[in-house]
Amino acid sequence: MLSCQRCKRPGSGDFESPHLEKLLPEGYDHRVCTYEDIGEGQFKAKIKLRITSEEEVHKWLEDFQTSSLVTWRKSKTYPQHTGCHNAYRVDLRCEHNTYPKTVAKKTKNTSCCATMYLVLKRKIHSKNRTSRSLDPHIKDGFLFNISLRHEHNHPLFCAEALRKRDVSSATTADEGDSEEGVMDEVPPTSRPDASGTSAGEDLEAGWQWFCSSITKKLKDDPQTFTAPVRTFLETYRKMNDSSIASALHFFGKVSQVKATQPTAIAGRKSALGERRALIPGPPPKFLRKEHQYSKENCKKSASHSLADCVEDNACLGGHH
Repeated sequence: MLSCQRCKRPGSGDFESPHLEKLLPEGYDHRVCTYEDIGEGQFKAKIKLRITSEEEVHKWLEDFQTSSLVTWRKSKTYPQHTGCHNAYRVDLRCEHNTYPKTVAKKTKNTSCCATMYLVLKRKIHSKNRTSRSLDPHIKDGFLFNISLRHEHNHPLFCAEALRKRDVSSATTADEGDSEEGVMDEVPPTSRPDASGTSAGEDLEAGWQWFCSSITKKLKDDPQTFTAPVRTFLETYRKMNDSSIASALHFFGKVSQVKATQPTAIAGRKSALGERRALIPGPPPKFLRKEHQYSKENCKKSASHSLADCVEDNACLGGHH
C-alpha cells in the first residue's frame, strides 16, 4: 500500500495507516489518494488499483471481505455496459444494515453506516477508441476506484459478529473434497458411470466391501452393533433362498411392518355389532336394540263401537 503520487501534496511525508493496511488484501498495488482519520479505528479513504475487468473487481472484493472480516451487501446497482465513462459500478453497505421492516427479537441489524462504492472506469470505448479523459490515474492504468467509509458501530472480531458472516469459498471447497473422499470409499457397484447408470459388474467386490464395512463398524463400536449383528446371523441361518432374496431386495426400504393385515378383525377400529357397522345399509334385526318398553304394556284405547263394547264387556269411548 502506497500513497498516490498524483494526489500527494508536495512536501508531505510518506503515508502510514496501520488500520487501513490491516484491512486491505495482499497481492494488490493499492494507491491511497485521500485518507481521513475519524478516530477509534474509523476512517474514510479513496483508493485506486490497476484493475481492468469486472471479474478482477469481484475477485478483489472477495479477498477484501476475507482480509477485513466484513461482509458487504449490495445497496444499489447500475446498468452494465451502458455508461459512457464507467464499465462497472456498485454501491455496497455493511451486512449489519438490513433495513428491517419489522422489529425482531433477534437480529443482526445495527443500522451500521459503513459503505463502500466501487467504480471501474473505461479504458477503451466504442470502435476501440482510447479514453480521452484528462484524469492522470486513467492514463497510468488505475481504472478501479474505491470509496471506503469504515465507520462500523459494532465489533468486527468478536464471535457474535463472525457467526453472522457468509461461508467462505475455502470452506465450501473443503466440504467438496471431503465428499470426494467419501465417494472413494463407496463400492464400485454404487458409483454411476459416464452414461448415468450403475456399473453393476463387480458385485463380488461390492459384497466384500459391505462385509468389511460391517466388520469395521463392529470393531469400532461393539456396544452398538454386537446385538444387531448377532440377531442378523441367527435369522439368516433360519431363512431359505427365497426369503434371503426378498430380504435383500427390500433391505432399507421397509421402515415399519404391521402385525396384522388391514382387513383382519384385529385391525378393525370397531368390533362387529357395535354402533359403527361394517356392512352397508340399515342394521339387521338381530343387531337392533329393543326399547325399554313393549307394546303389551301400552294402554289400549277404548273402542267407539257399541257392539264391540258389549262383546268385550268394556266401556264405550268418550265423546259420543
